[in-house]
This record gives sequence, C-alpha cells and structure tokens, in this order.
Amino acid sequence: MRGLALGLPPADLEKLMDAAGDPGRNRLTIDLPSRTITAADGTCVPFALDARRQDALPRGLDAIAATLDPKDPILAFEKAHHQANPWLAPGPKPTTSPTPHP
Repeated sequence: MRGLALGLPPADLEKLMDAAGDPGRNRLTIDLPSRTITAADGTCVPFALDARRQDALPRGLDAIAATLDPKDPILAFEKAHHQANPWLAPGPKPTTSPTPHP
C-alpha cells in the first residue's frame, strides 16, 4: 500500500475536504517539489515533508529501500568490516581439524 500521510492544520484540512466534496473542485494536485496541494479552483495548501521522504517518494522507495539507497558506502563498509573480522564474512568458513588431546 502506498500513500502519503500528512499532518495538516484543521483549517487547511477543512479547505481540502470542501474542495474534494465539490464535483467542480474535487481534482487535487500534489506537488512534491513545492510541497503543496492545489484544488481545481486554485485553493492551495502547503504541507511539511522531510527532504529524505520527498526524495524517496518519486523514486518509489519505501523506508528500507531509501536506507539502502547509498549502496557504494554500504558495500565499502561491509568489505572493510569483513576484512578486519573474517570470521563474520558470509560464505564458506575455513575448516580446521581439531587438535587431538593426549
């Protein structure tokens, strides 16, 4: 399910609800770059949206995909981490024979 949950002041929400209930004005346009919702009659309501979410929405990224988006730094960290801690690296583990006890 995709959507955009916004917290709007009651007065702005009322304006949009009035426009949505009127067949002559019920076309609403959400403009992410300007962070506004505009009804067909020109009623315009601003909304707040953090920059990260504003970037992720048009690209279809959910919260997890947006977190994983900077792949190169993540891969570089993993490589360095696994080199420093080879026992944590994925894949086959080196096998050693147990030392026999006398």
